[in-house]
Amino acid sequence: MSVPRFWRFNRERYALRGVRCPHCNMVMISPRSVCPTCAQGSEAGIPASRIPAPSLMPANVEDRRTDPSITISVIIPAHNTQSTIGQTLTTVTCQEVNVPYEVIVVDSSTDSTPRLVREQFPMVQLLYNETRMQSGAARNLGIQKARGKLIAFTDANCVVSSHWLQQLVDGHVQHPDCAAIGGPIVNGNQEHTLCWAGYLAEFNAHLPVGDTPHEVDHISTGNIAYKRWVFERYGGFPGNEMVEHVALLFNRMLHARGERLLFDPHVVVALLPPISLQEFLVHQRTIGRGTVQAMRRLSEIAGANLVRHRLLAVLSTPTIVMIKFVRNSLRFIRWSFGTTLRHPLLLPLFGLGLAAWGLGFAGEALIGETCEGVWHENRSGLWA
Repeated sequence: MSVPRFWRFNRERYALRGVRCPHCNMVMISPRSVCPTCAQGSEAGIPASRIPAPSLMPANVEDRRTDPSITISVIIPAHNTQSTIGQTLTTVTCQEVNVPYEVIVVDSSTDSTPRLVREQFPMVQLLYNETRMQSGAARNLGIQKARGKLIAFTDANCVVSSHWLQQLVDGHVQHPDCAAIGGPIVNGNQEHTLCWAGYLAEFNAHLPVGDTPHEVDHISTGNIAYKRWVFERYGGFPGNEMVEHVALLFNRMLHARGERLLFDPHVVVALLPPISLQEFLVHQRTIGRGTVQAMRRLSEIAGANLVRHRLLAVLSTPTIVMIKFVRNSLRFIRWSFGTTLRHPLLLPLFGLGLAAWGLGFAGEALIGETCEGVWHENRSGLWA
């Protein structure tokens, strides 16, 4: 196929638009003026706009948004993710699963993310907000619109396997008493040192270790599915004031209430790499801020009492950074010693990321608002 013809029909291919021949009912994606099967003209054919191709998309995707029997809803919060969300949605919308599902993107981007979702993934329900929404508020909005009996989450910088949803559904069927089931996050680009640094900095506590499902007190929202009654009973995630760790607070609360969270090492999601060193450092600084916010709301987190004293927290930041560097580096080396040998700059980049984390931690401890988290068991909301 020539390059001009390839680009000419890209829009139709991504949106799965075509026509159906009025003579033999052949579906043609992209549209053709002559049917290749019966050689009859199809200009008067029935428009097949957004006809799902059986090999590319689960059946009845377009009908699921109005189907009251939807089994699972997938919610993806997004903000300025134009470089990765296409890969994410490609894998999420092509699931090999035997139950109906829907995909909801909650977006507050200033880049071309919403246009990309509308044009290339018309089967996805897009909830766009012009005001910046933090991840907790975005997930809560998605929960309000979701129709599924199960509510799954992944992130706009992750890709999932074709059996991801089926694994989550099967897990909930096998463990009906579990509030949530999820799994590990793996590095999606194992050749790039910066990708390993970002992975080590953010997901070292969720390494794919072990071979059997086991109970935990936290699972990353990049790879988790809750039963719907969890949100009906306990409310949603912490609101828009939290920049990070909203899932940590919510999951720790569930665990404290006696709910079971099951970690299955076979349910795997891959993390797409950061674009640049600057993006990596900015994100680590944001995580540092979120750590202080989480500590102020959950006293069970190690060091929670420290952040009640602003000056002491700031002075202790270098020590905390060193402890995190040694602890997480040793954990990662035990898990994959070969990776540290193949990427000699991995640990220095990880240390640089922790320095950015420390800046965010100290800044939030010094000037951030001091507050106490209170759990309210009501249907209108969990957090105050």
